[in-house]
Parts: sequence; C-alpha cells; structure tokens
Amino acid sequence: MSEFPPLYRDRAFWGITATQFLGGFNDNLFKMLVMLICADYVKALASGEGGNPYFDPYQTGGSLLFAFAFVLFSGFAGYLSDRYRKKRVVVACKVAEIFVMGMGLLVFLMGDPGSTSFIIALFVLLFLMGVHSAFFGPSKYGILPELFSDADLPVINGVILGTTFLAIIFGTALAGVLKQLLGNQLWMISLVCVVLAVIGTATATLIRSIPAAQPSLKFSLSDSFVEPRIWKLAMRDSLLFKVLLVYSTFWFCGGVIALTITLVGEVQMNLPETVTGAFNASMGLGIGIGSISAAIISKKDVRLILVKIGSLGLFCGMAAASIVAVLPIDVALRSWLFGISLFVGGFFGGWVAIPLQVFIQAHPPAELKGRMIALMNIMTWTGILLASVYYFAALAVTGFKMKPSWILISVGLIMFLAETISRLKTQEHLKDKSDLPI
Repeated sequence: MSEFPPLYRDRAFWGITATQFLGGFNDNLFKMLVMLICADYVKALASGEGGNPYFDPYQTGGSLLFAFAFVLFSGFAGYLSDRYRKKRVVVACKVAEIFVMGMGLLVFLMGDPGSTSFIIALFVLLFLMGVHSAFFGPSKYGILPELFSDADLPVINGVILGTTFLAIIFGTALAGVLKQLLGNQLWMISLVCVVLAVIGTATATLIRSIPAAQPSLKFSLSDSFVEPRIWKLAMRDSLLFKVLLVYSTFWFCGGVIALTITLVGEVQMNLPETVTGAFNASMGLGIGIGSISAAIISKKDVRLILVKIGSLGLFCGMAAASIVAVLPIDVALRSWLFGISLFVGGFFGGWVAIPLQVFIQAHPPAELKGRMIALMNIMTWTGILLASVYYFAALAVTGFKMKPSWILISVGLIMFLAETISRLKTQEHLKDKSDLPI
C-alpha cells in the first residue's frame, strides 16, 4: 500500500493548491496595481515638455526591487526550509503576508497618490512582498516531493503552476478593472488583499506537517546565500546545471514580457487599463493551460523534449505579437490578434516550465531539496532582475523612440537559442535520487 493518499483525496493537495493560488492572486493584484500607477506616471512624464512616452523608469525600478529581494534572501530561505518543518515556514510566511498587505492598506488610506513619497512607499511594499515570497518559495516547492509521490509530481506541478497563472489572470485583470472603477478609493483593493492573506493563512493549515529534512543543520554565514556545496553539486551535475540555466532564462524572458506588455498596451497601442490587464491575463491563461497539458503529456516522466517544442512555440507567439502590435489595422482586431499571440506564446511557455521545474524538484537528494530550490530561486530571480535591466536597456538603445513591441520578439529568440544551445532532450522516469554526488 502506498504511503501517500490518493492525490485528489489528499487535503494537503487542496491546501497547498489553495494557498498558492490565493498568494499568487494577492501578489499579482497588488503588483499590477502598482505597475498601473507607474504607467500613469509614465504618461504624466510624456505629457510634459520634452517628455518621452517610452521612458519608463518606474516599472523598471519596482521590478528590480521585487527581484532583488529574492536574490538577497533566497539562500537563507533555503536553509530555513531544510532546518525547520516546511509547513511551519509556509504558515509563518502567510502570516507575514497579512502584515505586508495591512501596511499597503495604510499607505493607500494615508498617502497622497500624486506625491513622490507615495511612489517610494509602494516600492518599499514591493520589496517586502519580494522578501515574503523569497522565504515562501523553497518551502512551498521543497515540500511537494515530501507530501506527494514522485509519480504525482508532474501532475501536482502542472496544477500548481496552472492555478498560479490562473491567479495571475484574475489578479492582473481585476487590478485594471478595480483601478478604473474605484478611482481614488484604491484602499479598497488593499483591503481585499488583507482578507485574501488571512484566508490563505487558513488554507495553509491544511498542509500535512512533515518532519524537518535536517533538524540539526547548523547555520553558517554561507547559508545567508547558498553554501558552496550546493553550487558544486549543481555544477558537477551537468544536466542539472543546464536545466537551472534554461529555467532562469525562461523567467528572464517572462519578466521582460510582463513589463513590455504593460507599456505596449497602455502607451504604444493607447488602450485602457482593462484591455492591458486582459493582455496579461491572456498570457497567464496560456501558461496555465500549457502547464496542465504538459503535466498530462509527461505522466510519470520528465520529458525535456517538451522544452524544445515549447521554446520554439514561445518564440513564434512572441514574434506574432511583435508584428501584430504595429499593423495598421482596426484597433479591435489588432487587440484580439495581439491577445491571441500572447496566449499561444504562454501556452508553449507552460511546456518549457513544467519539465524543468519537476526535474529540479525530483533530482536532488531529499536533504538538499530546500537549498537546491533556493538556488533555483536565486538563479530564477537573478534572471528576472536582469529582465528589468534588459527591458530598460532595450528601450534606451533606441533612444526611447522605437516602438517597444520589438522587445517581445527579441526575448522569444533568446529563449529559443538558450534551449537550442543546451540540447535538453532527456526523458527520465521519476524515482528517488539518493546516489547523487554531494
């Protein structure tokens, strides 16, 4: 008899899925609200004398802060994930989310939306959100191989990633709708975020408590980042290292795409916030459906061949979106074609993400999973941090004059080249790995 209960009858499955969905929804609702406020400032700059509509330091700065928090704290978060019960860390992170969202409520209630101090306060909150998510990640992903059988990992990862991007859909789309409807009453959105954080904390208690992987693990200064042994393990295993690099490239591309979509929608195509939110939702829906389909195709195997197909499909989707955005056609038709192109790119993006994510979870030894996932987070968020740099540099290299939609095709090409160079074609049956070099 299996030591694991059937997946869909396991309350831990529903607990971790609901917790991740609510957390992702909350993060993206609040983050998208901040990005839309930043886009308003871009428009305000453009309306001034000598202003440039494509000069966008606000989104870049906010995204840099959010990503920097992950790079700074993921190593220590990985140590905590292996040293303590992962459920305890998850619940603690959800409690911290309540406080961060509560601070957001105070900022919107007491701040002046037209002031510099208001923007600074929002950036501080973005950083704190990043810190919270950095500590949440290693325990959230590290607990999956402990809660569920290896054979269920493709399915659970497909569900987790799929519902995550459904959360992105609803969060980003709702942010635009609520911002337009509520006007100066944006504090009401923050109140919703506080309530969702409380509910997410409650669902986290449904997760089974698993003994700590290494309860006697001593803290050292190297745990503030990632200890050298984890780096050596990753670099000694060439396939694992290539998977980490391609996975971080995927999130680099995703970071650039998310920033670009907002600027293309609101500034280049001059569309309302609700439509721009729908563009982000279209991309998220594509990734969600693509992730679930990749999990179904994978069954009990890690099929890295899907990464090759997915990277080509992502490139084609981004190329189509880049071309559609500049076509001199009816605005409604162009918007529909742009959204469909983003959906296609997102769908194949799910085929890239799922095999890589499952491989990283299942491959390392059990006692190192938390810190290996912390390394994955550091590399992933280094990619997202570089995405902000690339986004701003790509705009700057054209003197902030060229339409920004060309950036989409460039990152699609980067993803395709990264996979092509790495040659990830292995199919691996999922089983416990206890014989890797440490």
